[in-house]
Amino acid sequence: MSSNHMFLVLSVLLAVVVAERAAMYKNPVIHGDFPDPGVAFDPKTKRYWLASTSGNSANHFPIFSSANLYNWTAQGHVFPQGSAGTPTWAATDFWAPEPHFVNGRWLVYFVARNHKGMLSVGVAISKGGVDGPYEDLGSELVTTSDMGMIDPTFYRDNNTNYLIWKEDANDPAHCSRNCYTRIFLSPLDESGTKVLLPRDKWVVLIQQSQSWEGPLVEAPWIIFNPATDYYYLFYSGNGYASRGYAVGVARAHTLAGPWTKYPANPILHTGTSVFYGPGHCSVVDVIAARESVRV
Repeated sequence: MSSNHMFLVLSVLLAVVVAERAAMYKNPVIHGDFPDPGVAFDPKTKRYWLASTSGNSANHFPIFSSANLYNWTAQGHVFPQGSAGTPTWAATDFWAPEPHFVNGRWLVYFVARNHKGMLSVGVAISKGGVDGPYEDLGSELVTTSDMGMIDPTFYRDNNTNYLIWKEDANDPAHCSRNCYTRIFLSPLDESGTKVLLPRDKWVVLIQQSQSWEGPLVEAPWIIFNPATDYYYLFYSGNGYASRGYAVGVARAHTLAGPWTKYPANPILHTGTSVFYGPGHCSVVDVIAARESVRV
């Protein structure tokens, strides 16, 4: 989870690009309450597409699109009110949607609280393009009876699909003190709609270990840089509603780790930037500009 406004943060390789981009946009790039942005580029439309947390609004997961990452246009919702595709298993707390192109179709991975009160990971399947219409899988993708599961992201590596997500062990309903939250990984089937490992085989990537992270780590996003031969795991730590919420990064030579956290984390936080409690980012490659963008 993250705070109210959508911001654009550039990690730029060329100083001239920094100056040019700074003249083109002004934060926030989307005004309003649109936390936890999941962003993907669609080659067919030649636009970036973004979905965000909607909480308990009647329309679930607002969608925006942009040609340049700083001018955004509203494009409806993943699950509009009354949509036949809305998950029947989900009751409240529609969080952290991410669009991903998997095996020739667009999927949106997301979080919702089921009718048993447990936060769970779901997936919606588009019947058309990235803007939908979407239909829920029909049941939770990841759920347990004793622990919430949130903040899913997708990564494809060496012809294998993977789901990465967080266990919500910092929830007071499941833990009273000194609990560790973990970021998990499991392979998915080729369709991206079935987790292939049982719970006792899920791979732990990281858990909280640096003081700035406070009681939790969450909101994973993974990229690979062939120039360094490292995978980079961007994640958030501390409480989303506090000044301490921030973004850190870890790296590894293989997706399963071991992962080493950057000693100077967090890389984006309150106090050294214009942002208050920044967190739960997406990282988008903009190849033409030779830069990666955190949204």
